[in-house]
Amino acid sequence: MTGSEARPSFVVLGLPRPLKRTWFALFLLAVGTVVGGVPGFQLLLASWMVFSWFLLGCIVLASAACAIAHAAMDKWRPMRVEAGQIAYMLLAAATFPALFALPKWVDLVESHARLEAQAAAAERMGGVRLALTEVHNQWVHDGTVYDPSGEIMKPPDQRSRRWRDSEPASFWLDRPCIEGEHLVGSYYHWRDTCGRLF
Repeated sequence: MTGSEARPSFVVLGLPRPLKRTWFALFLLAVGTVVGGVPGFQLLLASWMVFSWFLLGCIVLASAACAIAHAAMDKWRPMRVEAGQIAYMLLAAATFPALFALPKWVDLVESHARLEAQAAAAERMGGVRLALTEVHNQWVHDGTVYDPSGEIMKPPDQRSRRWRDSEPASFWLDRPCIEGEHLVGSYYHWRDTCGRLF
């Protein structure tokens, strides 16, 4: 058997070897993770996700063609390799939407100590133990809230007057279009849904 005859079909068809395809999918995910971890970069992440889905889709179609060809030739081991590649690519594609949640966790990690200090200072001055961060550009308007009282998650008419009169609440949180999401402990994610793409 010659060297060209011994090569797997996916090399003849012009596809990279399975390991290279796996590393390529991981590269796409790694870039998406870096981009998605930057607050305010959701539009760029969405563009990268669509581009990655296109590339992964091409690999899935080519791998499926190779798997069918291997099955037709009774080459079951190469067929299983290609089936595994299809599963890897689909798993990578399904992971991308989860990256949109990265910015709020990155902001929480970066700001939690500062928020606790700001909230403690506000309480010493007679205010409410409440502090927040803000990410504001043409695409998003959101941030992290430190709110031990948890009133951000209550309906507006059930929030205390003292909480509503505090500077963070009156200026940012106690307004229409503001949605709250519990993250962990006394930390919440707030988001302005009016006129924003993400």
